[in-house]
Amino acid sequence: MKPRKWLLVTLTMGLMMSLMPAVAADSQPVTTQQRTAIERELRYYEANATVLIGNAKSQPTIISNRVSTSDGRAQAISAHRLFPIASLEKGITGVALQQQYDQGKLSPTTKLAQYFPQVANSNNITVNNLATHTSGLADLRTVAPVPIKTTKDNVAFTAHNYRLVNNRPGSWFYANVNYGFIALIISQIHHESYHQYLEKQLIRPNNIHGMKFFEQVGNNRDVTPNLVKPNVINNAGSANTWIRLQREMSAEYGAGQILATPLAYWQFINRGLLGHSQIRKAYLSATYLSASRQVHSNPAYYNGFYLTPGELHANGFMDGYSCTAYVNLVKRRSFVVFANNISIQKCRELAYHINRIYARI
Repeated sequence: MKPRKWLLVTLTMGLMMSLMPAVAADSQPVTTQQRTAIERELRYYEANATVLIGNAKSQPTIISNRVSTSDGRAQAISAHRLFPIASLEKGITGVALQQQYDQGKLSPTTKLAQYFPQVANSNNITVNNLATHTSGLADLRTVAPVPIKTTKDNVAFTAHNYRLVNNRPGSWFYANVNYGFIALIISQIHHESYHQYLEKQLIRPNNIHGMKFFEQVGNNRDVTPNLVKPNVINNAGSANTWIRLQREMSAEYGAGQILATPLAYWQFINRGLLGHSQIRKAYLSATYLSASRQVHSNPAYYNGFYLTPGELHANGFMDGYSCTAYVNLVKRRSFVVFANNISIQKCRELAYHINRIYARI
């Protein structure tokens, strides 16, 4: 961007932010009419799902729907049972990245070559390219050969699990490996595993309970089961087992290795993101800046979230599990949807309608 144009955008952003009211967390509860409407949407989509909705200053309202299955496997999704959040982890990695920006340990213009010079085209790829999926990198494998449970093996796999699809960074190409490299860079900066960093700097300080990395889970006894037949979700036709799920998560370092209860993810949104004014304002600024740039070729995306003015949303899908989160940065309200029997497309549609019901939260 030319200096004069950048100055104009900066001044415009400053004016927009200055005109925005300093809104406190909206304490308005979910009304009876809104709850009824949300329950109706859950039934319409035949979703075995749980919705947590509310503001940053109180506990969320929990709304659930249970479907019937011929084999009786269906149970209402518990807000307190672990769930593979898949790409919703990118939002967690994005907040961790924002912490590096705020502390001056990384810049959006930092080159990948500073940490991984061996990666193809790393001299041209910035951290911002990674965070916005415009690096030109793609995943080599979406499923690891075996479950990967050590930091050393995670690093070795992630650092080589890429292919170059564009020599000129800038074009959108969604890839988990982008967030894998962000996780590896943060690990190098702090001289500890990425999982250790999240535990010490994000999970424990924000009093988040019910969030685990898959290697901390010995078996799937405490994990929400999915209700989708394996041959529907897996083109290879192999059984959807705990081993298969671990192999898929193994290929998503920094992008899909976390299991969280719905309540834990809601706590992350409200305590780890909305609860920190500097982080919230950075995301809020990004939503308006992306709108002002009028870039139509790439989705508006920043640090793990899709953007609309004043609002974030994110989606996750993994072997029959789907989840979506919406965050209103101005009113500091949010909701999350967790389902185990519908596609990610249906989950996104469902969340869109819930968002409208809750008056754009």
